[in-house]
Amino acid sequence: AVGLTGQEIEERLFKAAVNLAIDGNYSQALPRLEEYLRQYENGNHVGEAHFYLATCLNDASDASGALLSYEKVLSLPPSEFTEASALGAATLSWNNGDYTRALDHYRLLAEVATLQANKLESSIGSMRCYYLLDQPEQAFEYANEVYLDESTPESIKRTAALWLGRINYDDGNIDDALAIFNSLVQY
Repeated sequence: AVGLTGQEIEERLFKAAVNLAIDGNYSQALPRLEEYLRQYENGNHVGEAHFYLATCLNDASDASGALLSYEKVLSLPPSEFTEASALGAATLSWNNGDYTRALDHYRLLAEVATLQANKLESSIGSMRCYYLLDQPEQAFEYANEVYLDESTPESIKRTAALWLGRINYDDGNIDDALAIFNSLVQY
């Protein structure tokens, strides 16, 4: 565009791409966001562009690309996109069976979460990861936290109770395990 500064051109390119993503036109936004990031590698909106790129890639069933974009946001200084990116990265890692990577993202989510739902999701995710990574002490701690949290959905509360019972059983605390298992039968 004639007469525009480089910064004005960057702003226009960015806003056009992001507005498409915000409107749910992910397939149209995807190449524009990629182009913005190619042209403005160190631009004013790199974090936000990567966040929306992750959303578009996720919509296009490119989970690995979306994960990398969320992780790019997480590698930058904290912003309004950090919490949602930590949740997105944790979820995608979990869904891919990469529990160690998911746990790292759930830990970060616990640090940055301002929404109560995300704090609970971090605890639930940490509980699951620790359990599946065979770290019973940490799994027990988070399972107990999840179980006692009044905002935990009943199905997740039952899962936490089951894991508390299993961990107690594995540790030889048979009476505690039976008490927990019996409480599950009463649900």
